Amino acid sequence: MAYALADMVHEALGHGLLSLLVPGVKAISISTVALSETGSSRIVAAAGMIANIIVGSVSLWLFANRRQFTRGSYFLWLFAGVNLMNIGYLSYSGILGSGDWDDVIAGLPMEPLWRVVLIAAGIAGYIGVIRLLTAAMASQVRRSSLDGRDIRRVIIVSYLAGSALILVGAAFNPIKQLIWLSRASPSDSPARLPFSPPLDGSSTSGRKERRDRQSASARCGSSSARSSPRCLC
Repeated sequence: MAYALADMVHEALGHGLLSLLVPGVKAISISTVALSETGSSRIVAAAGMIANIIVGSVSLWLFANRRQFTRGSYFLWLFAGVNLMNIGYLSYSGILGSGDWDDVIAGLPMEPLWRVVLIAAGIAGYIGVIRLLTAAMASQVRRSSLDGRDIRRVIIVSYLAGSALILVGAAFNPIKQLIWLSRASPSDSPARLPFSPPLDGSSTSGRKERRDRQSASARCGSSSARSSPRCLC
């Protein structure tokens, strides 16, 4: 559920809500991997990841302030990680020149410099998120006298279930091909989840969401034309 809700935070709460508020932009369809719209807006393009970061930060704060480790506590931690890992989307757009943040910087002065900034910010943010998640879970492990090995086993099950959900969602989505492959990529989503270095017996979780706008353009039309449908992933 954490993985599915994080997708809805990105597509519906982020892109979808802002498309209702920004003049000249209209959402025409939403799916598990993208929101199709008419018009163009840097704010709407950036809103997906920003929504993930805000929701993830609040979830992690709530988790850190829980006195006992329960199923609800673990859900908050996993949901926080899945959302916060979207910070890596910056590096994806900077390196490959596609995705939401490529739309954000497109046409800006000194665009190559902005691309470098995206890459650096994405890497730094990703590392920072891993450390935050690890520290938060380690604190709960110490406070609740949990067995770190049990936590790791639960995280692995979450990773497998979440990855399966993502792959199934992409496979049945009208926008397939490269998006489906990117969902299965080891560098995407929560693939590093069970293999992150433990801290005091704990482990980290999350997802760096990465989707390819270019693979969606066949369905959504040219992204350069304001009057034609385009996709935000």
